[in-house]
Amino acid sequence: MQFNAPAQNTLFVKVSVKMSPYANKPVCIRLLAHNFDTFTSNNALYFADLPIHSSTTLAVIQAKIESFRAQNNARQVSVKFQPKVLKLVTASVAQ
Repeated sequence: MQFNAPAQNTLFVKVSVKMSPYANKPVCIRLLAHNFDTFTSNNALYFADLPIHSSTTLAVIQAKIESFRAQNNARQVSVKFQPKVLKLVTASVAQ
């Protein structure tokens, strides 16, 4: 999509780990984004689930966030990472 106006707003992104309900094992890495800083998963504008795999790196997560930013025509991005995400991504790199 091409925009004629310059970017003005901020995109708020939450990166977390989706856990299975009873086994408490990580299922995937979830990315949620919205224009407002107080949003929940029910009202997120952008949503993506990335598999937990050795090919899922921090660069893949950043590329997905950048695609959200381009779709929203946002000037700035504010990202909140859940600590579990960084542990999973760095653990797959260390192996």
